[in-house]
Amino acid sequence: MTSDWEPFFSSLAQVAVTAFAVLLALLQVTRRRWRTSTLRAAAAALALLQLVVPLLAGVVALMPGNPWRVGYLLMASAGLLGLVWHGWLYLRHEDEADTFDQRQVQIGLPVSLAVYFGLVAFAWNGSPTSLYVVGALSLWLLLSGSGQAWLLLDVARGRVADDADGAATHSPETPVGRSPTR
Repeated sequence: MTSDWEPFFSSLAQVAVTAFAVLLALLQVTRRRWRTSTLRAAAAALALLQLVVPLLAGVVALMPGNPWRVGYLLMASAGLLGLVWHGWLYLRHEDEADTFDQRQVQIGLPVSLAVYFGLVAFAWNGSPTSLYVVGALSLWLLLSGSGQAWLLLDVARGRVADDADGAATHSPETPVGRSPTR
């Protein structure tokens, strides 16, 4: 890694720790909303894990000796283990799963697997272009983790209800035609 990447990894770590701290505090304040099931708690943990992976990998990349590959290999492996844990929990609690939990497994799990495997593959490769891919995937994890946490809180709040077919419908307190966030 050249010194050109130090500002990127420094900024990445700063943004990741800020997002992690804000979302952790927000999840703690609203824990009664989303701790309704084991699968929702796992979704919250995975969202936070997606913020921890670029945070710790970025901090390791800033260490002397440029061990960015080691940091990303370790943290991407931790992300993969988190996904295995979530899949195992889903299989154990599949009868409790609602539409949100099913979408987490049907869409979120494959996308996250691709991202974490991409991190492992490009960190293992170690070519100069690998830094660009690892950097882009790190940004994706920051956005995805933040988005998943907000989606979890929005569904837990009841602003968006799921009908029997899995389509999102407006809850009674949200007028039709109006965004639930306004």
